[in-house]
Amino acid sequence: MGLKRIYLLVARSLEEATSLLPLLCRCVSAALMLSHGLRRDSVLTVVFTAEEKYAVFNAMRLRSVNPDESSMSGVLRKVFRAVKESRARPHWGVRVYRGGLREACGRFKTEARLYLSKGGTDLRALDLRSVASVSFAAPLSEWPLKVEAVLRSLGYRPVSVRLLRADFAYVLVNNELDRAWLWGSSY
Repeated sequence: MGLKRIYLLVARSLEEATSLLPLLCRCVSAALMLSHGLRRDSVLTVVFTAEEKYAVFNAMRLRSVNPDESSMSGVLRKVFRAVKESRARPHWGVRVYRGGLREACGRFKTEARLYLSKGGTDLRALDLRSVASVSFAAPLSEWPLKVEAVLRSLGYRPVSVRLLRADFAYVLVNNELDRAWLWGSSY
């Protein structure tokens, strides 16, 4: 099974990610987890813009992760240490790389590229049935300066969801992709 769902989460810095650890835990769970396991066709990339590093969580290779916040925060603390110490493999299925948003976005090729925006097309209005793979980017708290311009230059289109939080947006994107790909329907 190839990767179909690529999620990007953009944090201003490692400090911001650390301070918003509970939200980050929910984002990882929302992007990668099902009620009884992992979405094996999914990847979450967390970009730490100030540090020019990013961590890739590959659901096909992840081991020993649970959706509860205490378990997930332990994995994320390992990732934070790896970013600080420039270590590449903090946990099974997680790799840390040097590079910024452009490198993180270029790592995976997808047919549809979308990002969370107040002024975008309503996610429910998109017909995703004929799309085989999707990248979806969201900010951890709010977009760092000029990030939206970079995403647009890379072919990302703005979409909006009812609540402009990454954890909710990931759940809604997964719901829409499940609806389009598994059941072949749209609204």
